[in-house]
Amino acid sequence: MNCLLCGSAKIETLSSYDSYYYSKGVNKCTAIDNICQECGLIFQDIDISQNDLNAYYSMKVLHNIRDPDYKMLPRLSMLSDYIKPGGRVLEIGAGEGSFIAEALKLGYHCSGFDPQNKKLSGNLDNTDQRYDCIVMNHVIEHIKDPLAFLYDLKNNLHPGGFLMIEVPDVHYYPLNSSGICHEHLYHFSWKTLTHLLILAGYKIIYSGYEYLSRNAGITFVCQPVFNSKPYPIHSPLKQKLNDYVINKFSYSEGIRIRGDAFDSQSDIIRTLNLSSKSNIALWGANGIALQLLLQLSKIGLQPNIFLCDKNQALWGTRWNVDKLNYPITDPSSLLTGDIDHVFICAVDWAPQIQQDLGRMGFPSKKIHLFSFHSSK
Repeated sequence: MNCLLCGSAKIETLSSYDSYYYSKGVNKCTAIDNICQECGLIFQDIDISQNDLNAYYSMKVLHNIRDPDYKMLPRLSMLSDYIKPGGRVLEIGAGEGSFIAEALKLGYHCSGFDPQNKKLSGNLDNTDQRYDCIVMNHVIEHIKDPLAFLYDLKNNLHPGGFLMIEVPDVHYYPLNSSGICHEHLYHFSWKTLTHLLILAGYKIIYSGYEYLSRNAGITFVCQPVFNSKPYPIHSPLKQKLNDYVINKFSYSEGIRIRGDAFDSQSDIIRTLNLSSKSNIALWGANGIALQLLLQLSKIGLQPNIFLCDKNQALWGTRWNVDKLNYPITDPSSLLTGDIDHVFICAVDWAPQIQQDLGRMGFPSKKIHLFSFHSSK
């Protein structure tokens, strides 16, 4: 195994954990997060096929177009600072199209690509279209080979066009460890992402925090450099990035915070005095829900479980993993059962779910939410 950036074989394992990709059913796999001791790039080695990854992302719930999971204004400001209205814009990882909808109002010609949304136009595999700007918000860390992806993406940009990227910053993990998850195949710092972009053939125009749409991230604006150089496999560093120590520390602190969060879950579960007659609802068919189910099993509790999700594509499917077998239902089914406690696992939609539960008549003392943020 060699580092994608510098080619070094000095690879150190940071953590290894069971992970679950859930589409129609659950695929259990082992995720191993490694760090390059030469440049500090953190990357995941995971035994799951690209087909399973594609199936997983195609089944994920889209964020509501009226309530995206990011701040819209910074993204629009970044676009307008570099591209005039009338320019052609492609968003990769467009979700339900919230950003595209707002950019269209400002006079941009927009296309979007997302495996979750078949209604969006754009097919990256078979297109000779070129754009004035390509936008990727928290996308590149999900791609198995970001170097090849970014290198090929230059073919979709006009000379002088712009690539705009936002990613989680590993240096923020001690304060917010939500970036450590099985979906993120890479954990970038400013230095490692800078080197990746340069290696893929881009010139950095801007990098910083002015245009952040989410906390604990970093943004880049860059332009393609077109030349006859062959595709780079990796690039030995002329200067040490010196990010190994700080990246390892930041990631390790994030792991500690996640461990504290899971311990907190166990503590809360124990204080609820659950029994086999208790009715427990988990809202959000995701990794947090699976972790809770596994913890209940380890503690020796077998309450009645109601697993629900707003994603209609999941209704009627079942989770079968580690001797657990639960159907996924419509959240409205909670009204038909005498629910003792509701655990919000879809944390990105927590405020909206809390409002929905309030309208359904659930008091706040029955609603529980877990966080992966530091309490410091």
